[in-house]
Amino acid sequence: MSKALPDISDTLSINGLSSGQTKPIIQLDFSGNRGISFAAGSDGSSLIGLSLVGASAAGLTLISSSNTVQNNYIGVDLDGLNAIGNEGNGITITASSTSNLIGSITPGNNTTWNDLSEAEDYDINAIQGIRDTNNGTEPYILCGTGTEGNASQSIGVVRLGAANGNGPWNSVNAANAFGGSDRSITSCYGPEQLDANTVRVVGAYNSSGDIPPNDTSAFIYTGAIDQANGTTEGFIEYQYPGAKWTFFHSTQEGLVVGNWDDTKTIPDTDQPIIGAGKAFIYEVSSGMSIADIVYPGSKSTTAYGIAKVNDDRFAITGSYSLDGEPDGVAHGYLVYYSPSDNSLTEWTSWDVNNETLGNIASHADGISYNSSDNTFTLATVAFDVTTGDPLNGYLMTVQRTADGGFGEKRWTEVNYNNQSGGVTIPTSVAGDVMTGAYVASNGSEATWSSETSFVLDPSNLISGNGGNGIAILGSSTAVETNNTIAQNRIGTNAEGTTALANGENGILIDSSNRNLIGGTLSGGNDPTQGNTTPPPLGNLISGNRGNGVLIRNEASKNTLSGNFIGTSATGNSKLGNGGDGVAILNADNNQLLGCQLESSPFVYYNVVSGNEGNGLRITNSDHSIIHANFFGLAANNLDPLGNQQNGALIEGDSANTQYGGVIPLGNVNSGNSLNGIEVKDTASGFITFNTFAGTTAFGGIAPNQRNGMLFTSTGGDNTVRTNVIAGNINHGIHITGGAAGITVDPNIIGLNTTGDSATFTDSNGEIISYANGLDGIRIDGDAENISIAGTNSSVIPQNTISNNNGYGIRIAGNAKQVLVANTAIGTGSIIEKTEEQFGNAQGGIFVGGNSNAITLGDSSGQGNADLVIANNSGNGLTIEGTLNNQLSNTVFKNNTEYGLSFLGLNRIEADQQINQGVTYLDNSFGAVAIAPGWANLSLSKEIDTNSFSVASDTDISLLRQDTSDAVVNFGLQSQSTGTILPLTPLEAASSQSLNLEKIVENTWSQTEGVALGGRISTALAEGTWIPVATDQNGNVLDLQNLSLAGNSATATFSGDIQAVYSVGGTGVLATAAEEPVARVTATIRRLGGFDNGLAIYESDPLTGAVNNLLPGDAGYLQAALDNAKQADRVFSASQLPGYKQSGTIDFTVSTQSNYGILIIVDGDESLLYSSYAAANPGESNQFTSFTTPGGGLTIGIEDLLTNGVSDQDFNDLIISLPPAI
Repeated sequence: MSKALPDISDTLSINGLSSGQTKPIIQLDFSGNRGISFAAGSDGSSLIGLSLVGASAAGLTLISSSNTVQNNYIGVDLDGLNAIGNEGNGITITASSTSNLIGSITPGNNTTWNDLSEAEDYDINAIQGIRDTNNGTEPYILCGTGTEGNASQSIGVVRLGAANGNGPWNSVNAANAFGGSDRSITSCYGPEQLDANTVRVVGAYNSSGDIPPNDTSAFIYTGAIDQANGTTEGFIEYQYPGAKWTFFHSTQEGLVVGNWDDTKTIPDTDQPIIGAGKAFIYEVSSGMSIADIVYPGSKSTTAYGIAKVNDDRFAITGSYSLDGEPDGVAHGYLVYYSPSDNSLTEWTSWDVNNETLGNIASHADGISYNSSDNTFTLATVAFDVTTGDPLNGYLMTVQRTADGGFGEKRWTEVNYNNQSGGVTIPTSVAGDVMTGAYVASNGSEATWSSETSFVLDPSNLISGNGGNGIAILGSSTAVETNNTIAQNRIGTNAEGTTALANGENGILIDSSNRNLIGGTLSGGNDPTQGNTTPPPLGNLISGNRGNGVLIRNEASKNTLSGNFIGTSATGNSKLGNGGDGVAILNADNNQLLGCQLESSPFVYYNVVSGNEGNGLRITNSDHSIIHANFFGLAANNLDPLGNQQNGALIEGDSANTQYGGVIPLGNVNSGNSLNGIEVKDTASGFITFNTFAGTTAFGGIAPNQRNGMLFTSTGGDNTVRTNVIAGNINHGIHITGGAAGITVDPNIIGLNTTGDSATFTDSNGEIISYANGLDGIRIDGDAENISIAGTNSSVIPQNTISNNNGYGIRIAGNAKQVLVANTAIGTGSIIEKTEEQFGNAQGGIFVGGNSNAITLGDSSGQGNADLVIANNSGNGLTIEGTLNNQLSNTVFKNNTEYGLSFLGLNRIEADQQINQGVTYLDNSFGAVAIAPGWANLSLSKEIDTNSFSVASDTDISLLRQDTSDAVVNFGLQSQSTGTILPLTPLEAASSQSLNLEKIVENTWSQTEGVALGGRISTALAEGTWIPVATDQNGNVLDLQNLSLAGNSATATFSGDIQAVYSVGGTGVLATAAEEPVARVTATIRRLGGFDNGLAIYESDPLTGAVNNLLPGDAGYLQAALDNAKQADRVFSASQLPGYKQSGTIDFTVSTQSNYGILIIVDGDESLLYSSYAAANPGESNQFTSFTTPGGGLTIGIEDLLTNGVSDQDFNDLIISLPPAI
């Protein structure tokens, strides 16, 4: 083109297509000039069927409004394969331009036709009713009117089966029931299958057979389908009070709609005809009419169809004529009926949408409701107002709105078998299946059924341009739907199989409101049921260098539905966009919607997968709504098609993002290279509700390569509710950084959707686990105010965190103020199903690091145990963190090691550590374990009790502390059996003291004891024990106080008698103080002849490992020594006391770490023994220890192998450690 075209300033239709063509054959190459511009004054113009290429700016610019742009190639050659881009945008819609249609809102359709005029021994005159049976083998029940065999009597016909009519038909003859003659006419209008053996058919019975009839009554037949002929059983005849004619037209769920009227005489004759008509609702159970149907302001109303929406909402359709309108004029209507209050609401009028037909009357013959996509379909007919002749038929689709109202109406012309001429008259509908009649031009007639599927029919191809595919700019003043972008391919070739990139975004919405990208028609798409087809009105937006869709700069109330963004046309392979799939920046109140509340999930989902950035990014944008979309999963709900970053990223100060909702509004965020969802910065008010993160929808796994969800946001009020989070490579949920104010309430983490299986079998027969690769939930960093709890009513009874490869929950770092309650860890979602055992691989809960103020279980003391930790490999609960933890109302059951294991100091006072309601059942190693170290809890005690509990069989020793000379007999009484275990009678403490020489003469393990007090150990069984004492005359002393410190319980009896019951530790130094770093002063006594040295090294609290070497691994002892040297915790013999002397050493430890001890035998650094026996030759135990009354620890070390020539006195070096730092 040698020069630019002038602006178009008048309404103009440009159509480059011939009849039957859908792809352009005419190209306008602007050769560097301006493209086409619809300027002011050209409202209502159209551009169809051109290839627009080579413009210096946009290929098409819209300044005027209400324009239609269809079937063009913009930026692409006529072959649909090669780009000849416009330098600017493909299409620019300016701020002054509104209400444009870019693409088409009429989907393509494929229809199959069945001729039902003759079936077996029947001539079928009309099929007037059809209803879905929800039975796969007999999906429909059809009824109508016909004749059987050679008989001339008009009877009803009914059948169960496919819509094609093949198979047995049955007769319905009301004359036999009501005593009519062979002239009587039975017409069936509405069928319903009640159960496997019962059908219901409603219709009309003309006893005389006269036409016009002298009288007609309505009837109902209820019974077996093959018993409606020649019987009186099951038939009911009904005449509306005062009526001459009564018809029943449609029935569902015990309600029937129909019409009645009295006599009206044909002018100049005495022949009666049916009058204008009145409509009513009849209730089967009461046998009477319960409501009249009167369209407001009408002179007549008819009702021809009823469809159940829910238990208290039925939709009714028919026709009406208004007062003052000429006879013959009619309109269609829709209305809701509520049985609970017998009301009719939300009246909606409609007329057949075809202006070319002229003056018409609109008539409805039937209605059905499709719950899967929340739509109504209606069989409608347009009649000539003057002649009353039918003109044409239409399938009308009505989308329910989010608030339940009647929304957008779409019309699909019905043309029987694509015949030319003639009239097609629909008579009933069930979903996309219709029945009806066809009258050919020559007068011949046919009875038919049809099955229609709606498909995407690509309209514009907008690719290869230098700027955006479509830019919608600044129409922020629009109050209704602004522009509609539907059925386009943007950034790909014509087939949607390869990329033809636009240089910027696929679609840019900049400061523009109320644009619809795609549409809310399912076309039968139902991916969770295995029915996958691209939603018919959606766009394919892939292959662009920028984002698929960018919404920015206060653009508001824009909606995306049914689009494939980043995929190929099938939705099952990757084309990608160079940025995010959808990016929303500084733009509030936008939404991605894939279904409605009362539809099946994902029926018109956005599939946002395969993009180079995030699937969805929301930045500094409030009140976004994201319902029922796929982010990172293929459209087939089977294959990962990950975005290269997160499935969704919520960042900046974005507030109140509603990500999912009650079923079916949840999203799928799976298969992505980073996290399924990430929430960061100060984002607040975010809720993820019913998200599948790491799985397909209701199926197997599609792992996110990091976490199912990652939270670092400090904004607060963020919620994780009713999600299924499984199969992810790292954690199910990771809460870290400065994350604050997060609630995680009923979710399933590590199991299938129903929480009753840990594995599934894939298509190759391989058994695959739902486990997250690390922890179910990990909380670390500086996270605070985190609640893993909640009692919201849900299909998930409580948080269920099971089957994960790490811990169910790990709390570490500096996390604080964490609550874990109303949670099951290691079970199925129904805790009472004890056979469902899905333990986490490392343990139930781990509390470690510098975590603080961790509350496990309901600490309020109200109600029953609400934290169940069962079936886990390892300990149910391991506590290694710092102080201020609380444990209440918890059940530890069937864990493979201990129910509860302490690794660090935590709370020295047991009655402050364990609150109430803690139960231990069938844990393999016992109830409570105390990890190696000092000042740990080997004993536990409930508040306000005079007893203490030991977790497993052990040895207990006794030291008398008072100075009284009275001889006292001490013992322990079993709380469960009442039996008393006697312990050694002891005199006052002053007479028991041992000096250093006595220690030399006796083995340390027999004499060292507590604070150099002599004591003898006695075997003690697991259980709860009450200290008891009697004087030498057998009088019982009252137990006045019992306190716990470290591994010792101090009992005070009447008469100030006091004794310490003590259990030893195992000699590995562990956490000892509240501060992060503590300086320890230890007392050293040397009673061995060798010049031994000591080394204190940092080791893993669970395994004792150093540098990933486990005790017993080659090089472990040397690695331990090197670790001690690096921390300056090696003491040579010259730094320690001499033989038979005492002294002190000082060293620094981290209270967040665990430590082991080495003895350097006679100063030889190649001869080392560890406090971890597994590290020593033959796993020799070279260390033993006892706890002092105040909670300190005394450790005895043997310098010769105890499995060799050792005297095993464990007094070569003796270390005494204080109870607190």
